[in-house]
Formats: sequence, C-alpha cells, structure tokens
Amino acid sequence: MAALKIELADSRDFYFPGQTINAVATFKTSEPYKATEVRAYCKGEARISFRENSARYNRIDILDTNDGYVSFYTRHAFIDDQSLLWACADGSENIPPGEYKWNFSFTLPDNCEPSFQSQNGSIKYSIKVEINRPRALDKTETCPIIVLRPSLGNIPTDLKPLDNEVTSDLGASCCGLFGSGQIKVKFHMPKTRIRVGETVNMEFEVNNQSTTAIRGIHTYINSKAVMRAEHSEHAEEEIGRMIEDMVLKSTIPKYELKEEDPYTAWKQSVNFDKPKKSKEFKYTHQFVFPPLAATFNGGNEGSLVSTSYTMEVSLDIKVFTVAPKFRFPIEVYVMP
Repeated sequence: MAALKIELADSRDFYFPGQTINAVATFKTSEPYKATEVRAYCKGEARISFRENSARYNRIDILDTNDGYVSFYTRHAFIDDQSLLWACADGSENIPPGEYKWNFSFTLPDNCEPSFQSQNGSIKYSIKVEINRPRALDKTETCPIIVLRPSLGNIPTDLKPLDNEVTSDLGASCCGLFGSGQIKVKFHMPKTRIRVGETVNMEFEVNNQSTTAIRGIHTYINSKAVMRAEHSEHAEEEIGRMIEDMVLKSTIPKYELKEEDPYTAWKQSVNFDKPKKSKEFKYTHQFVFPPLAATFNGGNEGSLVSTSYTMEVSLDIKVFTVAPKFRFPIEVYVMP
C-alpha cells in the first residue's frame, strides 16, 4: 500500500498575492514503489468563456458572423511553477519502503486575481504533488488554494443593518395539501457590509400560525459577475474575413459579459434537532463568512472579474415554494 497527502503548513483559509504557500508532502509505502521522481506544482489560471448574439456587434459597426454568434474567451496563467522534491539517483527507479516528508513552498505573484467560480468562468489555484511512475499511472494529490485580494480603503462606518418582515400563506400552495395557515417572520441582521472571516448573526422572530413545523434554515450567498474577455480565434477569423477596413479590425474591443443569472457561491443548511412546532419562538443563527472575493474586487481596477453578491435566507418547511424567504444585497470586504 502507498499513500500520498499534502498538508499546508500555514493554518489559514486563504492567501494574498505576494504571500508564500508553505506545504509538506507525506508519502508512505510498505514496499519498493516504482518511481523516477517526485515534483510539486503550483498553478493559478483564469478561464472565461461565453457566447453572445452577433447582432449586438452590428450596433457597434462590427459585421455579423455566419453562425449568428460571437465567441469570447480568456485563458490567463497567474502562476505555473514547479519544484523537484525527489529523484532516483541509483538507477533502480524505486522509492524504498518507508515514510517520506518533503517540504516545499511557492510564492504567489503580486498580480494574482481572487479565486472565483461561475457559470461562465473561473479563477482557480492549486498545489499538486505528482509521483512520476514509469510504465504505470502517475500518483498525484491536489490541494486547492483560495487567493483573495484586500479591499482598498476601510469598511464604511455605516454597516447597513437590515430589518425585514414577511408573511407566507401555506394555503396558497396545492390548496393547502401540505399544510394550512400563515407563518410570519421578522428578520434582523446587524450588518450587510461584511468582512471575510467574521461571524455573521441573523435573528429570527417567528409567529407560526400554520399546521406545519419549521425544520431548519437555508442560507445562500449568490454572485453575479462582470467578466472581461477577448474574441476567440474562431470569431476573429470569421470577423476578419468580413472586415476589409484594417483600422476597424484593429479596434475590436475587449468585451464585458454581465451575468444575468446568479451563481451559488456558498450555501449552508442547518437542521434543527427537533422541528419547531411552537407557535412563537426566537432563534439566532451564526456562521463565519466564507472566503469570497471582495465586492467589485475591492476597488481594484482592470480586473478580469468583478463580483456583486446577494444573500438569500429561507426557513425550511415542507412546502418550499411558499417558505418564508428573505433576499437582499450584501457588500463583501477583504481586510489584510
């Protein structure tokens, strides 16, 4: 049996550009293990890809394409580095039985953009250790890394607390098949300007006049992004064949996609130990805000991606279509 794992030496949830990632790879084998070398890799890459109706380009004097759409993409490597951890020196092409620890480190470039994921693109970072095996499948282990950029400036003093109230009528769904009556909920959140890593409090005051119990709470953080990309090679060939004016061809701009559909960047579901059947109760829910990129990339200009967020909080009842739900914008800050 052989086992390979990676452990980060730093007990942190995310890294900033310019910081060093320190890690150790541990490998155990009970018998000689066929291998020629062991390498560590650090990769960080942006991939953005989307299509737009080419009719939009007629409005900016770029001619239509044959297939009716224009493709865009960006693929940019922020870091692509590697380090040799072990190499066979005796020609045996074997790692002798035993336990091995290899320390390694990589320094992130200053231009790294924050980790991100959506329907149309991603910015991802990872470290990987690979054991190169002749005439056999290489053994690999990968550890994802989150990179964030600090927000420029300080958090505004107005933390924008939120107070809201909603009433859900269970009789409006399936003629009351899953319950009847009303659920009234008052919701309070002390701040909607939130720092990554801080504890978020949500307070509920529930008046349950329905016949169904409340089983828990669902919390979603949804993102919408503005992404910047260039024409794909295919689209540039199509457009290039149709544009005779080289001046116009040289002015084909970078294009911005404003996402219309939200992407679930983070979610959490909390189930009560026992469904709450009380007619009136108060409940406070806490969670640590996850490592997400700052709103609008913290004011850093010229970024490939700029993100805004909304939070959605709902009570878990049998009839999800009429569950009490709150949806509101939040601002995310990343402090150094």
